[in-house]
Amino acid sequence: MTHEVNVSNSCVGQRFALNEEQTVVSMILNRYHLDILPDQKIEVMPTLVSRSLNGIKAYVTKRQ
Repeated sequence: MTHEVNVSNSCVGQRFALNEEQTVVSMILNRYHLDILPDQKIEVMPTLVSRSLNGIKAYVTKRQ
């Protein structure tokens, strides 16, 4: 028995979840100012989606 998977319908809420994520990130960036701490060595992992190997430390201050 074989199963066919329709990728466009693999997760009904996936598109909604991505839109919700974009909304939350934009709300955070509108309310807070992020300043990356100086003198950090930022190493990027070579994957499909670039991300920092050890994270990125930043100051977070509320916007006026």
